[in-house]
Amino acid sequence: TVLFPSTSPVIATSSALWIYNPKLLVKGQNGKLTMNGKLRVINGTTLNVGAAVDNFFNLGPNSESVFENAVINVSGSFGVVSPTHVVKVLFDAATLTVGTAGLYSDTRVVFDLGFSSSTNATSTASTIIIQNANTGTGGDYRTPLGFNITGSTVIQNANTGTSGDFRTPIGFNITGSTLQLGNATTTAASTFRISGKVPELVIDQTHNHTVQLAGVTTFTSSTTIPTGATLEQNGYTLFLMRDLNITGGTFNATATGSTLWFGGTAQQTFANNGTLVDGYIRGLTVLNSSGASPAVVMNNPVTIATALNLTFGSLGGPGAITLGNSLVTATTTVTVVNGNMLTTPTFNPGTTFNMNY
Repeated sequence: TVLFPSTSPVIATSSALWIYNPKLLVKGQNGKLTMNGKLRVINGTTLNVGAAVDNFFNLGPNSESVFENAVINVSGSFGVVSPTHVVKVLFDAATLTVGTAGLYSDTRVVFDLGFSSSTNATSTASTIIIQNANTGTGGDYRTPLGFNITGSTVIQNANTGTSGDFRTPIGFNITGSTLQLGNATTTAASTFRISGKVPELVIDQTHNHTVQLAGVTTFTSSTTIPTGATLEQNGYTLFLMRDLNITGGTFNATATGSTLWFGGTAQQTFANNGTLVDGYIRGLTVLNSSGASPAVVMNNPVTIATALNLTFGSLGGPGAITLGNSLVTATTTVTVVNGNMLTTPTFNPGTTFNMNY
């Protein structure tokens, strides 16, 4: 059914549209849908938006969209027009597939809720699928940290541009959800750029994918980097609330500015049975309030090149810890506040150490 007389309809700020017929399948048209008012798609309805590459489902500032037990397919991108826009979005038992035809944009992200902390975004028991990558530099997935995800799954193909695939604002509360990068239909090894608050991360092993941070990122669940996959910090801070396990893949923490934070409330483990590029992590911070001993367990040998911050909690485990790497920097800074080391480290002999207590 063609619902809109225009190929690029606009729902005005003073208007509201409810679609709740389980037998209704709204046909997508070669254009964009702009939501400035209120939209509610419920009760088994299927809504198709767009019919070609670069067709958008635009969320205007202060718009409100609710998708309950519905199927939404967008040929291009779904999200805010500007990442600073504040919107309200609810997914409840819904399935959203984005990029079914694709996107070529240097400014748009395939799934984008921006980064405003005022955005009210919730996903419960829903699935978000990014089918095709953005071949521009815009990105694929971006949400505010306030995006509240419960029992939801996110599946996506990569953005081949530089802006990112997954972006969330700070207020994004995530419980029992999954972010899956790639699936059996992804055509080739891809680089997925993510930022914001990330639920349980699953990297599909059909191809050897790379996950690259596109901004400050928080992993809220234990994360495994499987054989063939690569995690790149790319100069950004990665906050870990649980464990990080490099089971057979590769972890690259060498870019300037890369810092690994352990900030959980339970004991955390770093395990590397794969490849740690050049054998070192550039910076590491322990801020773990569990009271466990050690609070952060290093299961395998690691070198911390530029900075170690023992802010709260202890660092130890069976893995040998080396401080300093003269091939990376001449000076390594160690700052101790309310933390400590349970493992006696090895000090790189070619490094100058600044010790702050």
